Amino acid sequence: MLVRTIAGLIVVTIASGCEPATQEHDTSPTQPEPALPPMPDFSEPVDYVEWYTQRNSSPEAPVADVIYADCVGVSQPEGDLGKQLNRAATGPWSADDMPELAEFLESIAAKLDAYAAAARVRQVRWDLAPMRQEGLLTVPDPLSKMLGTLGSATSAKAWLKTGEADVDPSVLLNSWQINLNCANHLDRRFGILACLRAMGLRSEAYASIRKGIQLGIIDSEDLKEALRLIVADARASIDEAFRAEAASLFDLLQRMYPDGKFSAAAAKKLGQGQYFPAQGLFLPSPEVTAGRAASYLRPILEATAGEMSLAVLQEIDRLEQRKKKIAGSNSILSMYLPRMEFSYRAALYSELERRGTATVVALSMFHHTEGRWPASLNELNGRLSGLMRTDPYSTNEPFFYRVEDGIPQLYSVALDGADNGGKHSKKAHRELGWDYVFLPWAEE
Repeated sequence: MLVRTIAGLIVVTIASGCEPATQEHDTSPTQPEPALPPMPDFSEPVDYVEWYTQRNSSPEAPVADVIYADCVGVSQPEGDLGKQLNRAATGPWSADDMPELAEFLESIAAKLDAYAAAARVRQVRWDLAPMRQEGLLTVPDPLSKMLGTLGSATSAKAWLKTGEADVDPSVLLNSWQINLNCANHLDRRFGILACLRAMGLRSEAYASIRKGIQLGIIDSEDLKEALRLIVADARASIDEAFRAEAASLFDLLQRMYPDGKFSAAAAKKLGQGQYFPAQGLFLPSPEVTAGRAASYLRPILEATAGEMSLAVLQEIDRLEQRKKKIAGSNSILSMYLPRMEFSYRAALYSELERRGTATVVALSMFHHTEGRWPASLNELNGRLSGLMRTDPYSTNEPFFYRVEDGIPQLYSVALDGADNGGKHSKKAHRELGWDYVFLPWAEE
């Protein structure tokens, strides 16, 4: 085992070049069995903040709000500067080409240092206690949005070329570790929005890793470290995010129905008063509403309990078709039953990028040491597990792989689950008739 220090972060590398013999997913803290949050009791309120904290927190872990406090104050760039930041996050650039971006990065240098320091903490918990009086629905999102901006800025800073000097691979590795760790932090923040922000951080990190390999910046030792980072990264916790959404709906419902009776004043306090005037709107029984919500949410939560797959996405899409019928004339359910299919689709794509990028790295490691491309993905045994080589859009089949004229081809069958001959599209996770190609290098 080799211990390396990269820009202040302690990194453990397996000297043999194989991935660590660990579990596929980071299971710290241990993920509980999937379940709905408790049904609201309209005579004695359920503490949903406590329920959520118990599910997603390690009691001994530092509180993330404190760790990230020094990051506050960064605004998301807009217009041309925002476009420059997106481009610079996944490939080399220079201050001469984008001086405005270089100036922006310099202006937030202290915030980037704070962001990197927060990433040194492997496990964190978010303190939702301040939200106890207002309910889970009001947990603010600006912090997760800000962390997404800092993640892109961290990547862009790592890709910045100074003069004639090449991009430093150790700085790139450090940026990947920072962003993947912070993505795992965000996964436990709260609900779907934070989970989607975490997916964005992961997507940039994976795309940056592939670009580093494509440009020949990542050498043999760095490839081992890149693979370790990807394998250690947990998949998007969309199942936990869905449970948070269910808890949020139940919490809102019980707060709008104190003592089992609707309160226009309570709705107004929660910021929902404009939707529920004191008169002139049919307001159903809270018990009936909670029961209908559970009948919609429970099968979706059960479907998302296992490994991610296209079959699960299709099942969620089918279950979501019941939403209109379940809501009926129930005004609360019509507005607040969450849309699950869109979020799961994004999470499945994130898992595709994780597995596909890991496979690209493992193939590159094999080519570097053996001087040839493997004849099949089975030759990666010992370097990469079977799960990480499995296309999440397939019926438990590996990614499509072959070598023609010395050039490797690696792709996913993508959204339609069918082999389209390696016809690539960046929209393959949203549109039918395409594959998602990793090799040969396709347009990102």
